[in-house]
Amino acid sequence: MSIDRLGNGLSDHPDPIVDVQLSYQAEELHQIILQARAGLIPETNTNFNRIVVVGHSLGSVVANGLNAKYPADADATLLTGYAFFYPPEFTGVFIQSWLAPADLSDPRYAGLSPAYLEANNLNYLSFLFYDPGHFSQSLQDVDFNNRGTISLGEAASIMVGSLQTEYTGPVLVMTGLHDAIYCSKLTIDTQILFGTPLCDTSPSGIVRQASTLYPYASSFEVVFPNAGHCWQLHNNATVTFSIAHDWLAAQGI
Repeated sequence: MSIDRLGNGLSDHPDPIVDVQLSYQAEELHQIILQARAGLIPETNTNFNRIVVVGHSLGSVVANGLNAKYPADADATLLTGYAFFYPPEFTGVFIQSWLAPADLSDPRYAGLSPAYLEANNLNYLSFLFYDPGHFSQSLQDVDFNNRGTISLGEAASIMVGSLQTEYTGPVLVMTGLHDAIYCSKLTIDTQILFGTPLCDTSPSGIVRQASTLYPYASSFEVVFPNAGHCWQLHNNATVTFSIAHDWLAAQGI
């Protein structure tokens, strides 16, 4: 099941400051999981007895929040485009001025509150989300033309940082080796001068540090695809998807 976050896609667009916050997103995901286990998801007629929560980027932050508040909800958790972070260190490219009110720059969002933001610079988006030479330009164009929004409430609540959990299931983190969102503390323009960042893959690196958030997990593994933040849209994505499915199979799923 693919879920549009509140404030995105076909989901409702309520107050982007008061309502669309990460804690609400985690609560919403919890309710969907309860319905899935109870067989209440429309048109499925199935009581789902095993739930794998898969998030990407902001979705992984939501999944971490779910694991923290409802550690029994997911039988396995797959976090992609994710790393350990807390506000004092999270001062790099993510919080630079590459986001703008969506209603001012994109006719698709005309009429929305200006507190709904979107990426409005193709060059910045390309640098942040992609690894040069390892993706299709036409696919990136599709990605940019169909980009969604982030609410000001989400942007503010993300600064709470990563959450430690009592979650006991298995966890797999898959973060691109050249993820410019998490692996750079520089401004976008400065990092562009130095080139694509390289993630620290050591135990003390920001990605593997996410293991400290899951001290009770039955297993915790990290994979570094040779790609940028959105590794799912790179040329070698099928290889990485295979790794994810092999991992799920190893968990008996």
